[in-house]
Amino acid sequence: LYSHYGELLLYPANKTGHTFVTPEEVNVIHQHAFYENVHLKKLVLGDAISKIGYRAFACSNIESINIPVKTERIELDVFLYCKIKELYIPKWVSFIEMNSNTAGNINPYKEMKVLVDEGSYAEKIFKEHGLDVTVIKE
Repeated sequence: LYSHYGELLLYPANKTGHTFVTPEEVNVIHQHAFYENVHLKKLVLGDAISKIGYRAFACSNIESINIPVKTERIELDVFLYCKIKELYIPKWVSFIEMNSNTAGNINPYKEMKVLVDEGSYAEKIFKEHGLDVTVIKE
């Protein structure tokens, strides 16, 4: 389900198939868009994605996802209770929403290896919250 403004509003929770590629005209993944999706394993986000909304992939079985280089915003709990093992956050991401629970018991990043570019906003915000990241030096 898409909006007229390029937002992917909702991916059908019961849709079978293990891989989905967002259309190139999609620029926003709306909050809860893939919430509790049990069938999807791999998600390929198009290059136009600039924002990933609140809990967009939470409680899903998604194991593999790319964050496009044009992505600027990752909102709160996007990856909460996901099955993702490794995640690269590009240096162009300028906002990652976290709260006091992010570094505590409800840490959506604790089960995955997070890779960030040296000197990036992602490196700064993860370190500020005491979260482990692997820093990629240019």
